[in-house]
Amino acid sequence: MAYFIFQPNKPDTQGVLFKIAANDIDLNNLNINKNDYNIIKDTEFNFESVQLDTQEIISYTTTNTIVYKPVITISYNELSLDNYIKNFSKKITEFLNNNKNHLLYSIWESYNTQLISTDIKSITYPLNMSLEQYYKSQNLIVLHPLQLP
Repeated sequence: MAYFIFQPNKPDTQGVLFKIAANDIDLNNLNINKNDYNIIKDTEFNFESVQLDTQEIISYTTTNTIVYKPVITISYNELSLDNYIKNFSKKITEFLNNNKNHLLYSIWESYNTQLISTDIKSITYPLNMSLEQYYKSQNLIVLHPLQLP
C-alpha cells in the first residue's frame, strides 16, 4: 500500500499534496508529525503513476478519494533537465547534511550520486518524459522529490 500526504482540512483544493510514500517504512520516516496531515492510502499503481509523472493529483474529496488526471505532456530540453537535476540534488543535499543518522540516508545518498552522475549530454532532446520515467526506462533507481523526508 502506498500513501499520499495532504495538507489537512482542504478537500477539493488543488495543490495540497505535501508528500508521497511508497510504503509504511517510508511513511514512518518522512520527518513529519502524521497527526498534522491527511494521509490517504492508495494503490501502488497510482503511486507509481504519480512518482513517474504520468498522472497528477488534483485534490482529495471529503470522503478521502484522490482525484487524478493524466499528465498530457512533459518535455525537457538540456537546460531544463539540468536545472531540474540541480534543484532536486540541492534538496537532497540539504536533507543529507541535516539527517546523517536517518534510516533512509544511504538510499538518498545513492540517489543523489545517480542524479549528479546523469550524463545529460548523452540524452536525446527533447526528452518527452519525466526524469523518473527516463530512469525507469534505464533500469535505474526511481525516487520523486515528494518522497524526500
